[in-house]
Amino acid sequence: MIKNEILDEAIRDYENVLHSIPLFSNVGDLIEDSERSVKNWYEVYTLISKQNKWLNFKNVITNVIADVGFEFDLDEAFHEIEKISGNFVDSFFKGFEEPEIFHSAAASGKLDYHVKWDLNFLGVERVLSTETNNYPKFFTDMIFPWYQKGHFPCGWNGKMIKQSWEGKALKDLPNGKVRVY
Repeated sequence: MIKNEILDEAIRDYENVLHSIPLFSNVGDLIEDSERSVKNWYEVYTLISKQNKWLNFKNVITNVIADVGFEFDLDEAFHEIEKISGNFVDSFFKGFEEPEIFHSAAASGKLDYHVKWDLNFLGVERVLSTETNNYPKFFTDMIFPWYQKGHFPCGWNGKMIKQSWEGKALKDLPNGKVRVY
């Protein structure tokens, strides 16, 4: 268990935030921004399974977060967050009828894989913010608001982010928008 009281509090806060998310409650509902809107589960599947732009985007951001200098043991914190996120997502997916198109997808193309990834790194960002704000809050500021609205962020409409990207703020990202169902 993480010994730092601030980290313990941040992780408890994260767990409370998770339980406020209305997962997938508004997928399929109209999003007024046509550049952002995803039309159906087939398009979601294409974005997360067959196009590497979204996976690449999240990988780069995840690597930037992992390179942030901090005082605590990120591995220990991540393990706690991963357990909390995993339980939350697994519980939701027990009662969710996954669209048939995802049944034969590889693990990295499954909906629960992507939701866990997003929520894990939302938790990591929340914990990191107890020590530093010297990193882009991609999951907190660009992904989480869509989950809070009951949608599923699932793609990127814009320029590809380079593997060597070293931005420190969202304004440093290539022009584009998160795609949402």
